[in-house]
Order: sequence, then structure tokens, then C-alpha cells
Amino acid sequence: MTRIKPEEMARLLGNPDPSIRFYLLAGEDEAGSRTLFRALESAMGPDAERVDLTSSKLKEDPALLASEAASISLFGGARYIRVTVETSGDNMVDAVTALLQAEVAGNPVVAIAGALTPKAKLLKLVDDSPLARACISYMPDDRNIVGIVQGIAQEKHVWASPDVARMIGSMVANDRTLVANELEKIALYLDAGPDNVQEVTHGTLQKLGAETLEEDIGEAIDVTLGGKARLLQPMLTRMDATGVNEIRLIRALAIRVQMLAGLRAEVERGTSPHAVVESTRSIFWKDKPAIKAQLGLWDASKLSRIETRLYEAEQAIKASGTAGGVLLRQLLAEIVMLAARAR
Repeated sequence: MTRIKPEEMARLLGNPDPSIRFYLLAGEDEAGSRTLFRALESAMGPDAERVDLTSSKLKEDPALLASEAASISLFGGARYIRVTVETSGDNMVDAVTALLQAEVAGNPVVAIAGALTPKAKLLKLVDDSPLARACISYMPDDRNIVGIVQGIAQEKHVWASPDVARMIGSMVANDRTLVANELEKIALYLDAGPDNVQEVTHGTLQKLGAETLEEDIGEAIDVTLGGKARLLQPMLTRMDATGVNEIRLIRALAIRVQMLAGLRAEVERGTSPHAVVESTRSIFWKDKPAIKAQLGLWDASKLSRIETRLYEAEQAIKASGTAGGVLLRQLLAEIVMLAARAR
């Protein structure tokens, strides 16, 4: 097993080991993976040559990765390779195998992937090789999100109390990239700067519409997973007016789906949805009626399918650049109709 923790991967990429040919940065926290990659960029220096490849390109030409890893920079300086992994990464297994089996390599290769299943062939290949290292970045949780938000806030020249930092994290489902985006907007609103550090208060968030956005997120989850088809269009209209972030909503839905999957396991062992929800302390009392209803609509198999669709939709929205609104509407309509048929 050559899987290591983010702190160890950051140190390794900050001082690359010549004996390591391939680094895999995977996990749902893609912002965390990109942060780790920047450690290698800094180590290689501003004059280093970076080669960008995709897993689909490597599927077409499996020998390309090993060739690039052994090539000398045109400018005679440092050289490194970044691979953007699409879908499961299985389409680049042959290329990585060739890299690991090559007589020489030389240039470090870093592949950045999203969440991979435990059975992903790429992950198993890396786990089994002494010439490779993998790191799985998980989404920050309530235990560490405060420190992450406060650290990013400091970079933006604003300050947030632990309560406010926790609220900002919850607004964006603890996503580092979206945290940075929110704090950037807040810093602009407060006219913050190096010589003008400003405090972010609950009032600031309210003025920027945070409470309204949270209400929209909650409504979207309940309407979609509750199969309330008649309420879908009015809800979408209100979301358009307030500007809910597509990725943020998808991740909030994923969190609810993961919660339902855990609770559903208890239901399928014979416990009633009512008893399961009432015995789970982490569920906010206002959410209990909706969660009880949703547990009656979704079985484990359907929840697994929806979790996969949410991941696919997030990747499609990121890749599309501009079609996020359309793709989100298609996704929500698909889920709400599936739930409606089970009502």
C-alpha cells in the first residue's frame, strides 16, 4: 500500500523523490488536491516546463506518458507532467503501467482525479507499486473547517470568528474552492486589504443573502429527494433569482444522499424510518419530517445510483464551463421524477 496522508504528500511533492515516478491526487476534495499539486509547482520553480495531458489522450497513446517522463526539456531546465483524470481513470491504466515499467523516467508525473471508487483499477495499480504514491483528499468536516476558513480569510484580509467561519463552511458544503470564492466576494464587499483587515459578521452574511441561499438549498433538497414534482419549477425560478451555485447544491444533495444511505441500512434491517431518524442525534429537528419521508422513497440501490449521477453531473458542469444551469435542471428533474414514482 503506497497511499499516504495529505501532509506527507505535501512534503513529498515539495521535495520530489527521484525514485517516485507517479503521484495520484484523488478524492472528492479536488481543491485540496490542487493545493497539493501547487507544492510540486513551487518546488520545480517558475522556469520549469509543465506538460499537460488528459487520461483520454493517454488512452489513445499509452506510450506517450513514459515518453514524456523520459524526455528532456527543450530549454534544458526542470520538467514535470500534469495529467487530468477523467471519469474513473481506468482509461489511463495502460499508460501508467508503461511508465512504471519503463527503464528510465526522470520527470515527475502527477495525476489529479476526482473521487475514485475503491475498486478503481488506477488506484489499485498505484497501491501495488513502490514507484508510485497516492493521496486521497476528503472534504473537510465540521472538526477542521473552521481552521480552513479562517486560514483562507486571512489570505483575503478578512477575519471570521469560529461561529461565522463554520457558517461560511456550511454555506458551501465545506468545499475549499467555494469557501475561497465566497470570501473573495465578502472581501470585495467590505473593501478589505492588507492595511484594512475587516471582520466578517453574521450581519455581513445576511446582507449578502446567505440566509436566503441556505433556505433555497434546503428547499431544493426537500423538493428533489422528496419527489415533489409540482414544486420543482417554482423552486427553480426562485433559485435563478437568488443565484444558487450549481456545484454547491449538488454537493449538498450528495451529503443528504450519503446520510440517507446510512440511515436506510438501518431501515432495511427492520427499523422504521421514524425510529431511525428520532434516534439519530445529528439530525436537526426541522429536517426530521423530510428525512423520514425520503427514507420511505429511496432504497439502498437507488441511493447508490443517485450518488453516482451527482458525481457525474458535477464533473459535467465543471467541464462544460457555461452549461451548469441547464445540466443542473436536467439532474434535478431526473431525481424528482424518480422519487415521485416511488411516492
